[in-house]
Amino acid sequence: MRTVKLGWAGRRPLDRKAEAIYARLVARSSKFEHLINARENLTINLLSAVRLGAGFAVGAGVGFVYGDALAELFGVAFLGSEFGPLAFGALGAVIVSVVVSLLFGLLPRPPLFQQMAELFVFNTKWTNPRRRKEMVRAVLNWLQRQPEMTFEATKYLYGTDRSFALLPKKVRAGLTDLMEGTTRAVVLRNAFERKLKSEYLANGLASNRDLDAYRERYFLQSRGARNGIRASLLMDALTCELRDEIKTGPNWRRQRYTDEGVQMTTIRDNADVTLRYRTGAPHYRWPNPNDEKSDGETAPYLLYTAIENPSAIGLFVITVDQIIARMPEAVAWQLEDEDLSEEELEAELDSVLCLLEENEIEMYGKWDEKTLRQRSEVALVPQPVLKNLSGDPDNPDWGLRWDPNRIDWSQFQANDGAIRRAFAALLKAVDLAEEDAEVVRLARGDGLIIDNLRAMVRRRELGAEGVSYFRQVADYPETWWLNVYYGFRKSKKPDFLGI
Repeated sequence: MRTVKLGWAGRRPLDRKAEAIYARLVARSSKFEHLINARENLTINLLSAVRLGAGFAVGAGVGFVYGDALAELFGVAFLGSEFGPLAFGALGAVIVSVVVSLLFGLLPRPPLFQQMAELFVFNTKWTNPRRRKEMVRAVLNWLQRQPEMTFEATKYLYGTDRSFALLPKKVRAGLTDLMEGTTRAVVLRNAFERKLKSEYLANGLASNRDLDAYRERYFLQSRGARNGIRASLLMDALTCELRDEIKTGPNWRRQRYTDEGVQMTTIRDNADVTLRYRTGAPHYRWPNPNDEKSDGETAPYLLYTAIENPSAIGLFVITVDQIIARMPEAVAWQLEDEDLSEEELEAELDSVLCLLEENEIEMYGKWDEKTLRQRSEVALVPQPVLKNLSGDPDNPDWGLRWDPNRIDWSQFQANDGAIRRAFAALLKAVDLAEEDAEVVRLARGDGLIIDNLRAMVRRRELGAEGVSYFRQVADYPETWWLNVYYGFRKSKKPDFLGI
């Protein structure tokens, strides 16, 4: 596991990228015209009134001078009456309004005009501190409801290659190791928003200990869009896209916090990180770069970011390589009552791995809480849980889609004893690999990005470690609050949401 720690010089470029996204969104979206162009809009409204008046005057003049001739030409006696100039005036106002509106509608389309509009915002509005603060607040509130605009603006501004180049050097090195397989997880220290404690203190949330207020005003809203932009840049640099499991789903950011009032069961998961090792979205199929769309695929990367963690609760990370390394021991434990030679144990190990690679297993999304029926948001395709991602049997690169709570064990028949034993060996190997797990304690502003196909994360039910009693009492909340982002493979022909 690699750890990257950013100082002020490393964080500042990320702040500037976030502000660039805000400015781009403000300049390109009509939703903010009332905010940034109040005076200009007033002038345009006055000009619109003048435009209508001029059109009416010209039309009325034409009706007054040529009304009789036009009435005879068209056979409409009304045009030659005393009300004829009024009719011509109304027609003139409509014609002028339609023509000018068409011209104004065509002007913003050329890229040059869009660039000029952005420069206008940057050089005039963005430099005003008060107006800039209003614009940032408006963008943040809007992005909470329209997060896809953040991701589209990020991709429009940078794209994969530029996103990678604009990240701090240390972060680029960590992501390179992650993509090349040198490491399976990267800890990012101080890479995300850290100025959070003062926000809930200013709102008085620490005094009344109102969890609902904390969740709504602080956890869900505070810096959510800014961290979303950072997460989007990281996933884009990893050639992935930040989104929900379902393409148009709203859960682009998963919220994780300790809810002590909810019982832990195997039927459903609550809002906390699970106690078991599992892959994120394991019920979806293996990523296939040959497919045009990535819908229904497992996410290659997961990103955990810490909002608060005053009790220093740890995340525990194990890799698939560690699990496979413990498989011989698991198989030997399974067959300890049989007197087998080393060659026979090795043959049994090969058989277990082969069964896990070849047998297509059906997973499901979740249990329906009302009917206890298995459900999932999309149609699922049965696939093996274990896969050699390199395709080279002599130099395997093992990947795992795993969650014991998402497997329907009833799908195995009574005569599938070999398959059942293979999964029992896998379960035992995961338990054994726990001894090699690395603990990561995320503080406010830290992140953990993992290879979701080659590593797994869980938590433990432990109390605070290495934290003073005073800090546990004084800090609010006492437990942790995390965000989790899923990075899915980019589709060859992505859907354009537009800005």
